[in-house]
Amino acid sequence: TKKIDPQQIRKSIELQKETGMLFGKAAIKLGLATKEDIESAVSTQFSYPYITNGNINIKDHLTNTLSKEIIAAYNPFSNQAESIRSIRTELIRQGGEKGLETISILSANSGEGRTFLSANLSVVFAQMGVSTLLVDLNFRGPRIHELFGKDNSCGISSLIIERATWKQAIKPTPFSSLNIMTSGPIPPNPLELLERKQVQQIFKKLRETFYIVIIDTPCLLQSTDALLIASMTEGSILLASEGKTKRADFSHITNKLRSVGARILGSILNRH
Repeated sequence: TKKIDPQQIRKSIELQKETGMLFGKAAIKLGLATKEDIESAVSTQFSYPYITNGNINIKDHLTNTLSKEIIAAYNPFSNQAESIRSIRTELIRQGGEKGLETISILSANSGEGRTFLSANLSVVFAQMGVSTLLVDLNFRGPRIHELFGKDNSCGISSLIIERATWKQAIKPTPFSSLNIMTSGPIPPNPLELLERKQVQQIFKKLRETFYIVIIDTPCLLQSTDALLIASMTEGSILLASEGKTKRADFSHITNKLRSVGARILGSILNRH
């Protein structure tokens, strides 16, 4: 971010008084700062972490391994990021005083945006400063470790079979309020692993530790894993992809979720 000297500050203030525009816009109009400079300064002032020029605007955190799919980090002022913040607002509203502690992200088929939404929703919660955990329970095709550039040799599958400690399974991110738990080694029997009593114990501890836990899942039409996960969470978001998700498939998974007593918080149409 550019440093503006006192004389430039005075010029910006004079233009601000003359036109009534905000100080930042006045500095941009005078060519003393760029839009990125202003956004970075404001985000730092409000402890609002995001990435600029490849680095997060929090000291000592490099983010060269963070995927560009995490638009809430790379482009937090975009319309797409604003849409994700609107989802966050609605979830907070629905949670009421108690709050929604665990939320699963679901869709009928692969490639409909579950991992994208899970990761970005986790980031926008973390940008509020609340303790957030993103968990990859998609043992059929995990991707969270790829988006955050993390090793996946240890994760929640390791924790379930008691081959890892909590400290080993929970991984930090460049965002101080966001941790992730990758899938860990892919088990040969995902459904049987999810049915173990240790999973309920893990969920209980996660609820006690974090303000919000967001869970990425496998697609509903290829396995029953996601149905079981949805039944263990306080709420689920159903995702459909424009031009891809069939109406019959969406109706089918909605009925399946209702049959296991899962709480559907809402449905989202992914146009990207």
